Amino acid sequence: MEETITKFIKSLYSILNTLVSSLKILMKSNFSNRVQYSQNAQGTCFVISNGPSAKKYIEENKTELNIHDLICVNHFAFSEFFPTLKPNNYILLDRNIWLESKGVYPRFFNYLIDNTSWPMIMHVPSYGKNNQRILSLRKNKNIELKFYNYTVYKGHESIGHYFYKKGLASIQFRNVLGAAIFLAINKGYSQVNIVGGDHDWQKNIIVNKENEIKIEMTHFYDKEKQFSPIYIEGKALPIHELYYLYYQTFSAYHKLNKYAKSVNCNIKNMYEFSFIDAFEK
Repeated sequence: MEETITKFIKSLYSILNTLVSSLKILMKSNFSNRVQYSQNAQGTCFVISNGPSAKKYIEENKTELNIHDLICVNHFAFSEFFPTLKPNNYILLDRNIWLESKGVYPRFFNYLIDNTSWPMIMHVPSYGKNNQRILSLRKNKNIELKFYNYTVYKGHESIGHYFYKKGLASIQFRNVLGAAIFLAINKGYSQVNIVGGDHDWQKNIIVNKENEIKIEMTHFYDKEKQFSPIYIEGKALPIHELYYLYYQTFSAYHKLNKYAKSVNCNIKNMYEFSFIDAFEK
């Protein structure tokens, strides 16, 4: 009896989530400007994240990377490999990249404008479509702006896959790597290889005597390393919320893998010690 009641509650919860998500899609998603699933892009794509392992892989596999389509993320443009690999796709997710006024953020867009000398598509979530920093990229005729719907779907899996294929909804991503893989799937690649997806941040967490949670965020192009808090909407996360953030991050990859398999796309993680356990290594 108890098992039956549990199944009923889960089923009801799924139905409610599906209905709420469907309403969100009708209200928030752009039906005319979206990245739908397509089989136009055949073969293999490499998604290059910015974890420490990316440097070694790129140095040892430049020839292979140069003959395949590439999707890069966040501040990859500041790396030494940007002008040599010439990625044809770039994706952003975190709005802080175009809203933040400190650090490297303000000069990021000018750097892209000045240093992109080949055709490249910049994919930006639709909530950034009116931002002046984003729109400034059009000063460079090599950069094409494309906006995608980041309307988070929760509910029945098969209905979610339908909305994903239509480019109307998305899995919830707490890291831009997830959005990049999702883009690669919807572009129709049959093989997606992940480079630099270390995701081993847990090894770099400290809690000081003031109970402040700090983490060393390491990217392969960083010249200096330092410990700093993790902020969400201006709030420093306590440890339980940080680990819940990790839960959301890693569970999204399992959902991504299910979606990929539903459209006959294989995802491979090229770093054997990556903490992501959802994909083949």
